[in-house]
Amino acid sequence: MGWTAYTLAFRLHSPLHIGLAKTGNLKQCREYVPGRILWAALTARLTRDFLRKGADSQAYLDTGEKVRACFRFCYLYPAVPKTHNNEITSAVDLCGPAYRWKHANFDYQFVGSYASTALDYSGQTAEDGSLHETEHLLPYSRPVQGSATQPVFLRGTVYVDDQAETDPVLKNWKAAMKDLQLGAERKYGWGRVSLVALPASGEKKEEAKISLTKDGVLTAHAVAVSKNGLGAVANIRGPVEPLVGWEYAADPAGKSKWKLTREPLLCYAPGAKIDLGDQDIMELNIDPYGLLYT
Repeated sequence: MGWTAYTLAFRLHSPLHIGLAKTGNLKQCREYVPGRILWAALTARLTRDFLRKGADSQAYLDTGEKVRACFRFCYLYPAVPKTHNNEITSAVDLCGPAYRWKHANFDYQFVGSYASTALDYSGQTAEDGSLHETEHLLPYSRPVQGSATQPVFLRGTVYVDDQAETDPVLKNWKAAMKDLQLGAERKYGWGRVSLVALPASGEKKEEAKISLTKDGVLTAHAVAVSKNGLGAVANIRGPVEPLVGWEYAADPAGKSKWKLTREPLLCYAPGAKIDLGDQDIMELNIDPYGLLYT
């Protein structure tokens, strides 16, 4: 038994918003897809399409726990095709993932925005103070340095425990991955992706771990302060942020509620620099949401 690494390549079909922060009337988006987003999307697809229990909240919780136990999702980053005809048959047909800290034109090439407002139907006008702008990753890149507009893909890695192949629900994970919806604004059709490649790397591990090289850069959040059994990662230099999000839980009164994370985990943000000193490589564990820890 062990973990198998698969290379993921998704085609982005509509704008994608992964919330970062709100500044004034601008909702900023992240330039990557955290593992937690993939976990939620796969859980929803398995529950609705293969369990046929889309209205059963407990089924989502049970499936989510199974996915958490058998999958380790690394972060997804934008990528464009290598060829001018934009034909993609495998992940090798894509350029390497685009990172904001390495690509000076990242925001121009991959990030757009959409302005909208709420309506005041009594006066048939826009509601006062409701105008806002939402950043998103573009489904088609803008041309850079004479290049043509290209379709945008999301590229990353997932580690799958062998036990998933024998579970009556999880064994359908490859089929469930074919069409997912990620991020916010999904009721408007945002975040639609389709799987174009899922090759196994041939890499087999007893544990889901990642190796960081000397003088490299983090491509996922790494734990900065130990908590809940996740050990802090040393030798990292860069910004730290609390990971806060909406979490679903049923209260004792039987009412289901969404609540913000009460005790957020402090993590180094993607883009932070790795300073290993005399070490050449550091191995870190990957948690179910893609966080790196010792």
